Amino acid sequence: MPKNSVQLPHRHNSVALDLCLSAPTSGCYTLMSEKIDSQGNHINPVRMDWSTNRAFITPPGWWHSHHNETD
Repeated sequence: MPKNSVQLPHRHNSVALDLCLSAPTSGCYTLMSEKIDSQGNHINPVRMDWSTNRAFITPPGWWHSHHNETD
């Protein structure tokens, strides 16, 4: 993901498998939740911080957004 960027919340009908092959020590993460509010914000999100060689799964139908706060 480009530096200082956010991918807006979206969802898939099937699971989403995220594989981080390379990541900085902090500043990159994914938020995921079952629901979003009327402004598109996650309700009670789970945060998954990215790290090198890490994988995680977003459950089917869950909203998720990817964030890179690095410079």
